[in-house]
Amino acid sequence: MYVSDTGCVHSVQAVSDFAKNEQAKKEGRKFLRSCNFMGISSRLSASICTSRASNTWKAYRPWVEDWQSWVAQKGFKVITPIVVATFLTRVKSHKSVAQAAAALKLFFSLHNICPNPANSVVVALVTANARRSGLPAKRKSAFSKSQVQKLLTYLQTNPSLPNLRLASMISLCFMGCLRINECVGLNLCDVIESKDCIELRIRGAKTDRDRNGQHTLITKTGGSFCVARVLHSYLGAAQLTIGHTGPVFRIVRHVSKRMTGHAHNASRLTYTIARDALKDALKASNIKGNYSWHSFRAGAASEALRLGAAVDLVRTHGRWASWEGMAPYVERTVQQKSLCVPLLGIVIVRCAYFLDRYSPQHWRPLDCLD
Repeated sequence: MYVSDTGCVHSVQAVSDFAKNEQAKKEGRKFLRSCNFMGISSRLSASICTSRASNTWKAYRPWVEDWQSWVAQKGFKVITPIVVATFLTRVKSHKSVAQAAAALKLFFSLHNICPNPANSVVVALVTANARRSGLPAKRKSAFSKSQVQKLLTYLQTNPSLPNLRLASMISLCFMGCLRINECVGLNLCDVIESKDCIELRIRGAKTDRDRNGQHTLITKTGGSFCVARVLHSYLGAAQLTIGHTGPVFRIVRHVSKRMTGHAHNASRLTYTIARDALKDALKASNIKGNYSWHSFRAGAASEALRLGAAVDLVRTHGRWASWEGMAPYVERTVQQKSLCVPLLGIVIVRCAYFLDRYSPQHWRPLDCLD
């Protein structure tokens, strides 16, 4: 029997709304201490810390500490752009060079060092060189529709609570084009079900700068892989109800060694648990490749465009801010790429006809196409 531990749902719901800010304050204060930027009011400190994500502070702090120890070791008294550029040449990865430069730029700005030695031409050139000479970025592969169906089939034939939870997350991430943090961050009150579709309210999306919240609609298909059917299978096993408080996806734990079932904790599922669960499911389903949770989002966009959906419609559904942000995730098939050749030929012929008919010089630059 599955038991839902709802005794502390309300407190978890209240804490979850401020969890990101609290974590940002914690990591931000560590960064400020490493910068020796102290002696300010707690309100100002909180405003500075919450201006960036906790992961940003966590990534910046080691670079500042490394910089300070390196400068002390070398004995530099005056910090110039050449000194900063020399420090950056010690960094191996091109992504790390850009990250270190950003951390030092913020470090010098906090200490009001003008002009900022990290904001100079020589530092920009070192960063550009690292980007050009570095290895190309390895993006995760996109899931195909058949692979998603294979995953769901395996999970539904082994209907334990963790598998039903994973199947529901996979279905939402693929059909809703969700990021993993958007999926894990869903609350029960963020899911609105109607006769024909499921509406999701997404809190704190990456492209939602004003934090107003975004909405996405997922149509009910009625098949065995229907999002509504998969989601209800999980919610029924977990004894959760749409519209109530608390997170949708929660940590599952064993009650005791004697009991074969699981108790459903009120704590929100973490990214690490979701990542490991997906790896285990891929291995069990014999799906090999460079995949992650983002592969569902990329696969959804690629599949929609393959089926003929308009680019703007796909971009809006996936909540990409621009086509430039969406383009790297889209994988084109050979058939889609081959369509460009005849279409390009039609355009060139039309251009040649226009130039031949309307140009005062009677240009005929493309007679070879006749």
